[in-house]
Amino acid sequence: MSNPYEPHDLDRHEEQGLRDLLDHATADVQPTDALDDIRSRTSVTSLPGRPWLIAATAAVVTTAATVVAVALVGSGNDPTGSPPEPGPAASGTTAAEQPTVEDPSTSEPTPTKSTEPVPVEGAVPVYYLGDTGQGPRLYREFHPSIGGAPLAQAVADAVSRTPDDPDYRSPWPTGTEVAGSVGRAAGDEIGIAVTSPAGTSLHDRPSGTSPAEAEMAVQQLVYTAQAALQSSAPVQFRLDGDRTDQLLGVPVAEPVTRADQAATLAQVWIISPAEGAEVKSGFEVAGVGSFFEANVAWELREGDENGRVVASNADAPVTAQECCTMAPYSFTVDASPGEYTLVVHDEDMSDGEGFTPFQDTKALTVTR
Repeated sequence: MSNPYEPHDLDRHEEQGLRDLLDHATADVQPTDALDDIRSRTSVTSLPGRPWLIAATAAVVTTAATVVAVALVGSGNDPTGSPPEPGPAASGTTAAEQPTVEDPSTSEPTPTKSTEPVPVEGAVPVYYLGDTGQGPRLYREFHPSIGGAPLAQAVADAVSRTPDDPDYRSPWPTGTEVAGSVGRAAGDEIGIAVTSPAGTSLHDRPSGTSPAEAEMAVQQLVYTAQAALQSSAPVQFRLDGDRTDQLLGVPVAEPVTRADQAATLAQVWIISPAEGAEVKSGFEVAGVGSFFEANVAWELREGDENGRVVASNADAPVTAQECCTMAPYSFTVDASPGEYTLVVHDEDMSDGEGFTPFQDTKALTVTR
């Protein structure tokens, strides 16, 4: 009995079959000015045995692969594909947000869709000031919609409604009124009309208001308006019915764009649970923050934020999706029924020598 693995000469039928196979393999390959060369290199005059068959087959596969690769490069196609457009993520009292990274100062005159997170249905986003170790910064919360235009409610709430979180505040004097509108030229501007309290003018910075707080008050309205409209369009201010060069002493003659987030936003937010929420043990915490090495520090404290720690990240380390930029984080907390304060903060890497770390807190009740 012959050994099937021993090389042997191909008969005429096998040789013709192999030629047909090679012709078929190269027939679909159409490199520019190279077809004849490929066929000449795949043409044979004798077929001595299976070792040649293996080598010839490998040569054909290699040649075809090379031609396909050259065709892809020559066509200009990117084999990895284009990166998807960043879509806004749903957020609010039940989900973490996708942090905004867009700088509207570089936008085209006609605004593009903002990367500002889309609020949950039936809610409007409102920014407020909060005190931090680096001065006043912006925090955000969602308010139930009262119907009508989100822009009108959002900017009105920012100026006149008391925040749900007692750590936040509005810097605008009592009696200030605001109204918002979208510019007529393809919506390339957001208009905000500010009306000073009776007998006063908000043209100059009020006594007792710091320059930093005045700047943040103007940015509070810019961030709130853009979030309500999901737009990066700049804001054109009017004061008491007329164009104005200043508002609270801040230059606003030209449309105002959103200031850099790193210098404007508080760098740690709790998105959910909301202030005063009732939750069950095993509740999820979600938010965004800029954390050193992406390490999220948190504690659940009895009573107020100075109370006894009953749970913390020491029990289960947590990391944000990215380091050192506003990025989403989430974790779950188990606790017995009771009144607590949730504290989320950055780590203090200076051992008390630098700024107080950014933090956000929420009072909540754990039920059975």
